[in-house]
Amino acid sequence: VYNISTTHTPGFEANIDQKDYTQARKNFLWFGGTGAVLKGLDRVLDVFDQRDDISLYVCGPIRNNNDFFELYEYVLYENENIHPMGWTDIRSSRFKRLTEKCGYILYPSATEGSSGAIAACRWRGVVPIVTKEVLAETDGWGVTMPDDSLSTIESVVTEYSQIDPDELAAMTEANYEAART
Repeated sequence: VYNISTTHTPGFEANIDQKDYTQARKNFLWFGGTGAVLKGLDRVLDVFDQRDDISLYVCGPIRNNNDFFELYEYVLYENENIHPMGWTDIRSSRFKRLTEKCGYILYPSATEGSSGAIAACRWRGVVPIVTKEVLAETDGWGVTMPDDSLSTIESVVTEYSQIDPDELAAMTEANYEAART
C-alpha cells in the first residue's frame, strides 16, 4: 500500500473560529457517492432512525440506487432529524453551509481509502468519524471506529454528540491543521 496525498481545491479553507460547536456536535454529515451500502449509509440511517436528539445530513446520489432508496425512503423522509440533501457539489454554497453546521462526517465505509469526500470535509473543518478502511489512524483529530456494527456507530455517535464544545473545537482545529499539512 502506497499512501498518496489527496488534493484540495483553493477556497476550501474553513473559518473554524466562527463555528458554533455546541450545535455542531449534534449535527453529522454522511457525504458519499454511489454504493451507499458499501459506504455504510444503511447502518447510519438505522442508527439515526432511532434518535431525535441529533441530526444527520445525507449528501449523495441515493436516488440512483433504486433498491436502496425504496428500502430507506421512509427513513429519509419521515424523520425530522434526517435531511436528504441529494448530490452536493463541494464547491457549492450548500456544501459550505453544511460543513459550517456539522461537527462530524460519519462514514463507516467498507470500501474507501482516504476518500475525496473525507478530504473535502476535513478541509472545511469537519471531523471524520470513520472505519479503518477509510483512515486507519486519526491521531486525535478524528475517530477511527473499531468496527462498523450498529452498536459501535450508536456508541460513538452518542459519545461525540455529548462532548464538551471546547473539545470538539480542539479536534476541529487539529483536523484542519492535519488536512492542511
